[in-house]
Amino acid sequence: MMCGWPAWVMLLCGIVGFCLAVLGLVLSGYEKHRPSLIVSGLAVFVCFTAIGLGPVGAMFGRAATDRALAGGAVEPSMKDQIRQAGYAEADACKDVGVGLGTAPLIVSLAAFVLAIVLFKKKS
Repeated sequence: MMCGWPAWVMLLCGIVGFCLAVLGLVLSGYEKHRPSLIVSGLAVFVCFTAIGLGPVGAMFGRAATDRALAGGAVEPSMKDQIRQAGYAEADACKDVGVGLGTAPLIVSLAAFVLAIVLFKKKS
């Protein structure tokens, strides 16, 4: 409710990133480590995308607040109060992005480091 549609995209990225990280960990148990390296690297990228979408969502929320206040329908004495509340709700997207992306990022970084170590050990 506080972040809107960007939160759903962040949630999707967090879930996909976590699934890719687990897949990377599973693939690291096999003889060929290149697929694990690729999948784990992709997981890191997807998790960083979830975190990075937080500021993007905040930007969209702030723009929506400014558009709502641009019309003449809002009483001028209430504009500052509405702007503060709208910006606070928009800034919640940053917290959502960090919350949904950090845990999968830790798992994906662990999978990526494991894949690198095993790949170098094999070489």
